[in-house]
Amino acid sequence: MVTAVQRQQDESIIRRALVLDEHSRIAYVDEGWDSRVYVVNGGEAVFKFPRAPRVIAQYRHEIAALRLLEDLDTGVPTPRVRWVGPDLGYFGYVGVVGEPLSVGAVLEPDVRKAAGAALGRLLRTLHDAHLDGAPSVNVDEEISIYAGALEHAMSTLVAAFSTQDKRRIETFILGELPDEMRRLGGVPKLSHADLGPWNLIVGPDRSIGVIDLGDVAYYDESKDFSGFNDELILRTALDAYGADDLLREKAALRIKALPVLDLPFSLGKGDQRGVDACLDLVRRRIVGADPIDGRAAPGRA
Repeated sequence: MVTAVQRQQDESIIRRALVLDEHSRIAYVDEGWDSRVYVVNGGEAVFKFPRAPRVIAQYRHEIAALRLLEDLDTGVPTPRVRWVGPDLGYFGYVGVVGEPLSVGAVLEPDVRKAAGAALGRLLRTLHDAHLDGAPSVNVDEEISIYAGALEHAMSTLVAAFSTQDKRRIETFILGELPDEMRRLGGVPKLSHADLGPWNLIVGPDRSIGVIDLGDVAYYDESKDFSGFNDELILRTALDAYGADDLLREKAALRIKALPVLDLPFSLGKGDQRGVDACLDLVRRRIVGADPIDGRAAPGRA
């Protein structure tokens, strides 16, 4: 939580930086783990203030990633860094105006196809790029991340599932998933690494923008397809990317495992709705074994 005094100080900095009048809207978004986030006039600008000194290093990385995207010809709107405070006490960027796809925007099929094609082209360009200092996560390290998420969420899974179903989840995350990930191998590419409806913005013209580059790292290229919750967008994105059968298989595997990876995030936020959505997907994708092949993937809540 932010105190009234802290918020007043933050908003004063923002108003001076942007020369805002009294009618401008500054909304505090209390969702950042590491930052106090403010959205100006519905996304025209976004400012982030660190909650702790250690976050400043993350800001350097995020700013470098955002500036890299500015220099790439992706055809997809992304934030543009314009304001940086002394000693990185804050930074601000021209935002992507619109609403997150995760809030329930309903897109017509032709708009979804266009969005998928645009995202596929963006990822093809991003995956060919290089960013100095970006961390690299190999397949074994990625496997450890899934195992850690399972451990963190275990008490919630125990309460929600029968012993038999819990064993099925463990078998998949700790056995089948690692075996398949190692069998399929990894192709490290510079990745957004947190791409999904929560970081996709639907603009007033129904175009798709991409936000939040704070997790950019080298992952297997399938990582950036694992959060797509719309089968038409996913399929079109994979087609525009030029994905082969191997990439589609790796994406489908990570799509299946994603709700377990997401559970700790929702639990940490105290977001019961998000927890319930993750548990429902675990039930359908892992326990119920819904088929996912990168061409007809079920949606992610």
